[in-house]
Amino acid sequence: MLKRLFKKLKKIEQKEIVNNYKEPSIFKDFEFAVFSGEVGENAFSHINIWYKEFEKSNMNFLILLSNEEAFVMLKASYPLANFILLDNKSKIDDFFTRYTTLKAIFYISNTGNIANFLYQTHLKHIFIGHGDSDKSSSAHKFFRVYDEIWVAGDAHIDRIKNARFNLNGLEFKKVGQPAMLEILEKKVIIKDKKLLYLPTWEGYLLEQDYSSLAHIQDIISCIDFKISIKLHPLTGNKNKNYQNIEEKIQNANVIDRKIKLSDVINDYNYFICDISSVITSVLALDCPIFLYMPKDKVIKIAKSNMHYCEYCYVFSNLEEFKIVFRRVVNGDDYLKTNRQKAIEYILNIKDTLNNTFIKELHNLRGIK
Repeated sequence: MLKRLFKKLKKIEQKEIVNNYKEPSIFKDFEFAVFSGEVGENAFSHINIWYKEFEKSNMNFLILLSNEEAFVMLKASYPLANFILLDNKSKIDDFFTRYTTLKAIFYISNTGNIANFLYQTHLKHIFIGHGDSDKSSSAHKFFRVYDEIWVAGDAHIDRIKNARFNLNGLEFKKVGQPAMLEILEKKVIIKDKKLLYLPTWEGYLLEQDYSSLAHIQDIISCIDFKISIKLHPLTGNKNKNYQNIEEKIQNANVIDRKIKLSDVINDYNYFICDISSVITSVLALDCPIFLYMPKDKVIKIAKSNMHYCEYCYVFSNLEEFKIVFRRVVNGDDYLKTNRQKAIEYILNIKDTLNNTFIKELHNLRGIK
């Protein structure tokens, strides 16, 4: 009863915030819009990745959201940002009649509701994503709805080409990983052994369940030095047994899942990951990565030209983890050379450091 009442009050408060929000002026000449069609925490974490990067461009941009909860969360975190809630088709149509200076819309994830934007053929529709990984969602035909895909480096291009479907003129631009710049600039040498475990969530589909959540405590028991765990923001969305998994984890420091990875990642020099975009973030530090890859499931991945096993210490069960973990921690980091090749192939450090993303935003000003 109390839980239902709390939810009802929260919904009322949400509505008041949305109704009292004053939309950005149509006379501000907004050039770009960033759209997230996700809900709640998911939209929040995706916008978190890109907000500062667009802000650095010193150009007027809007953040478009389709979810009320996400709108309220982001407004609290970025009070000076220009948000617009477009939660139905009529609002979207009205939006385009009023904000006529837009040149391009950037999309952070592939959600069905972007179809309501694509009919605006005078705009460029550009996918920028929310990370770089070999998850199956990284290479499928839906990408053909965009005019361009802005990718970090060659790895994402190869994933799509290796999927062997007709690209229909789809263009790629390599812009590096802007969010990695902060991590690279903070990079320090850590003398003590400190490990960060980054399990992904359960995924929407069975073929995308790459998570090691079921094995967390067993893996922790094999480690005899400081370990921290940071859960994916969506942990427990599919499998309700994982909603409060933090309370069950023992002998490890659990980091608030809302904290940005870039704010804590530089404090560690060993990492355990599942198949997800956090591998890209970890790569930037050039530290050993232990990657869980289950063999008891049919897992579908998008194939680049450099497999995970070439630069990550892959394990499928506890015994495999113990063997490879002891070897590497005792000084035999035998994949280091390959890992450095992967850094260039996936992250594209050159374009990251040269702020190519910002330069490409400026180039878009020439769109007619």
